[in-house]
Amino acid sequence: MKNVVISDFIALPTREIRSQWVLEQIYQKLSPTHCFIGKFVDDNTVKSSLHLKNGQVVNNISYPLEGTPCAEAKKISGVCCYPIDVQRCFPEDIDLNKLAIQGYMGIAIRSFNNEVVGLLVCLFDRELDESQLDKQWFTDVSYLLGVEISYELTSKHQSALISKLELGEELAKTCIIEWNTVTDDIIHSEQIYSVLGLTPHTLVTRKKLMSITPQRDHAYIENEINQVLVDGLSHFKFNIKVINGENGFKYVAILGRLGIDKITEAPILQMVLQDISEIYHINQALYLSNMMFEHTIEPVMITDKDNRIIQVNNAFVSCSGYSIDEVIGQYPSMLNSGEHGAEFFQDMWQVLHQEGCWHGEVYNKRKSGEIVPVAVSINEVKNESQEITNYIAVFKDISVWKETEKKLSFYANNEPITGLYNRRAFLQRLEQDSRERSLQPFTIAYIDIVRFKDLNDIYGQDICDQLLEFVGQSIKSIIEGSDLACRYGGDEFVVKLTNLNINQSEKIVRKLLDICDKPITINHLLIDIHICVGLAHYPESAKKIPDLMRAAHHAMHSVKYEELSSIGVYDAQLHQDLLRDLALREKLKLAIKQQELTVYYQPIINVRENKIEKFEALVRWQDEDYGFISPDEFIAIAEKSNLIIPLGQFVLEQSCESLAKIHSLGYGDISIAINRSINEFRYDNNQVEAISTAAAKHGLSHQHIIIEVTESVAMSSNLHAKNVLNELRAHHFKVSLDDFCTGYSSLSNLMDYSADILKIDRTFIRKLLTEDKNQILTNTLIELAHKLGMSVVAEGVEEQEQLDLLRKLNCDYIQGYFYSPAIPIEQCLDLLSYFDKNTRQQLTV
Repeated sequence: MKNVVISDFIALPTREIRSQWVLEQIYQKLSPTHCFIGKFVDDNTVKSSLHLKNGQVVNNISYPLEGTPCAEAKKISGVCCYPIDVQRCFPEDIDLNKLAIQGYMGIAIRSFNNEVVGLLVCLFDRELDESQLDKQWFTDVSYLLGVEISYELTSKHQSALISKLELGEELAKTCIIEWNTVTDDIIHSEQIYSVLGLTPHTLVTRKKLMSITPQRDHAYIENEINQVLVDGLSHFKFNIKVINGENGFKYVAILGRLGIDKITEAPILQMVLQDISEIYHINQALYLSNMMFEHTIEPVMITDKDNRIIQVNNAFVSCSGYSIDEVIGQYPSMLNSGEHGAEFFQDMWQVLHQEGCWHGEVYNKRKSGEIVPVAVSINEVKNESQEITNYIAVFKDISVWKETEKKLSFYANNEPITGLYNRRAFLQRLEQDSRERSLQPFTIAYIDIVRFKDLNDIYGQDICDQLLEFVGQSIKSIIEGSDLACRYGGDEFVVKLTNLNINQSEKIVRKLLDICDKPITINHLLIDIHICVGLAHYPESAKKIPDLMRAAHHAMHSVKYEELSSIGVYDAQLHQDLLRDLALREKLKLAIKQQELTVYYQPIINVRENKIEKFEALVRWQDEDYGFISPDEFIAIAEKSNLIIPLGQFVLEQSCESLAKIHSLGYGDISIAINRSINEFRYDNNQVEAISTAAAKHGLSHQHIIIEVTESVAMSSNLHAKNVLNELRAHHFKVSLDDFCTGYSSLSNLMDYSADILKIDRTFIRKLLTEDKNQILTNTLIELAHKLGMSVVAEGVEEQEQLDLLRKLNCDYIQGYFYSPAIPIEQCLDLLSYFDKNTRQQLTV
């Protein structure tokens, strides 16, 4: 640039000095009377930013642009020059006349994008020789000023933007971070110190940021970042906890995206951090930046004071299906689903105006016509005069919540495996029905899966859950709309059959038996199941729900142990049986307390030596009102009513006392077998301690006491019972396994189990002489028991031929009526004396 040294221009320290330097260069070259730089106040007004008169700085002037040579200079792309008579050319420009201006030269100052940003003007009080004017030089000078003014405008614009961004960050308690993942450099806004609670001007690095988060959260944060960098997620959002000095913690939400550095092409994470420790009503002000607004993941709608939509975010567009152009200027009622009446919205507006906010649930209609439930928060925005200027609504799709709510409501009333009513809901419905005046007769069917526990032990829980589901579906197939069905608990189901008499109900239930009495296939396993059902009819069986349920349960138990699936009906006889059970329970409780029961003893004979070696203790009850009561009856009552523990303790004490008496008379090798129930093997009933204490009390050796349990106890899944039996053997008590092969046991179980004595059940001995398979099984059991170190007792021996065959099969002991029934202790002493005198003579009682 001729006569203009750009380096000198750039080296000047300030914008004002640089501008003055340019005008001075012009004055030295062209000697104008007036020389100034003009800027546009508006489209029709120019004001000078620097004005020289005869080379000296003077006050700035302003003037209207219209009718002046400057208006022409603004329009053209080059130098505008009027060397003579400029006043005549622009008679409306009174300033030319006042200043006595003869010549004019001006040019529009342009920015990099060719936008006019100002004017460079020279006014002369003399006529000019146009041939001597260096217009190119004047043009170059305008370029310098164009750069200067463009930079000034850009700086002001950027400062304004930064100021607005900082204000938005401050109001929203946010900051912006840009992290270069290659260089690990972090660029951030000043608000980071306030958001994270850092000391101002602290050097912020990745290490520093990690140091203010709890150690346990590091893996979580790294995983979230790696999902972006490794998996290529474009956007991410997660919350972190920030250690905030002595004040505890801050909670910060991080919202960001993955970008690329335009220069290095390195991956960069652009993040917005927001302090959410104290959340105020959403969008109380409209000073949110466009970036923050667009990246809000919840749908947001902003309306004016007249409730016309003026802005929505992208989340709203995605949620509603409407584009931004379709909603701007509309009312929010365009989303109205028709699910809410006018009163609903009247109440909403009343609360909104009274409290300044409203929170609730509404059903909105999308553009597609789909109706969705949403949670809505609406807040008023007021100006400084407390006048409403806007409304801000934030939506949240709660479709999943509503669906979950339905499921929770279902599972509150229904059992998850079968889908039937649960016990609580079923009884609640029954009680509700019973309070209705027009209650019709109905039948309660109480259904039980026979030996379900054994099936569970054999096949496992998963298979049995499918079995329960099968029974539940079978029940659903036989009931009608007004009937109710529930899984009452465990393997029990209850059905209410409405408006049916007992015979009709029995026919319906018979359909269920037909379905369930066939083998079913589950996971390639063919499983046989049997069910039993008890029926009780309202109002004949009972008029109160608890009594009716009890009656149906009693009817079910009356047929539970029959070989085939059966139906029991609660009738007068069952009612009498139930009353008898209730009466016997109370009598038994008193009889145990007052020790009115008696213990009898049945001898167990050594086959080879024809000698009594053991007695089995068997409890007997003779009641003054009911007479002799079978042990099968009252022991079952004791099991159900939790009287088995005091009953068992009574038998234990009496047996030890009797054995001590036997030993005192010289029969020191006699042992006594005492039966124990599965219900006695409880954690709060220490069997080892109870039996050891009783033995010590009567001075008995542990080896003379035999604890007899059924195979169902020994082979059950009750690990505590097994452990107790092993502990008893460790204390030198003997264990006898009774009723073997009457349940779901197997020979492999026997080999896995340790016992001292094996008792063959009387059901096998009864058919020993008539069925070859019974002989084979008995022989096998005897041989196997001997090889496992156990002795064998055969129960129920009544005939000489049975005794002879058992002796031939090497059975060790015989127990049965062939020798003696269970007898009182005094007769036992006589029997011992008799065997002493007649060791080879058989006694028939």
